[in-house]
Amino acid sequence: MLLGHWYRWYYFRYRAGTQTSFPDVCIWAVEPESAAILSGGSVGTHLQMGIGDGLIPDILDQGIYDDICVVSDEEAINEARALAREEGLLCGVSGGTNVVAARQLARQLGSGKTVVTLLPDTGERYFSTELFED
Repeated sequence: MLLGHWYRWYYFRYRAGTQTSFPDVCIWAVEPESAAILSGGSVGTHLQMGIGDGLIPDILDQGIYDDICVVSDEEAINEARALAREEGLLCGVSGGTNVVAARQLARQLGSGKTVVTLLPDTGERYFSTELFED
C-alpha cells in the first residue's frame, strides 16, 4: 500500500510538471464500467481490484486528466489473459484494464505517437479468481 500512495503522489507531481514542459501529453483516467463514478456512473461490484473503489478522494484534482476511459470486467480479464499468453506478462486484472485503455488511446491518437501505461500488479495473487478460471 505504501508503494500505491507513493506512486499516486509521484503521478500528481509529474503531471503538474508535464503540463508546462510537455503540453502535448495526454493523460486518461481509467475506471471499471461497474464503478464509473468519475464519468458520472454509479458504484457497483466489479473484478478490477485496486481501482473503482467507489469514492473520489478530496485530493484528486480532476483537471489533471484529459479524458476518462471506462473498461468492462470482460475486456480487462481478456486483456490480462492475452498479456500472459502472448507476451509472457503475468499481471492482475487492473493491468489488463490499463492496457485496454492504452490500446484505445493509441487508436485514437494514430500512428507515430507513444502511449505509456503501467502493469501495477503481478497476477500470482489472483490464481483463485475468475482471471484463471479457464
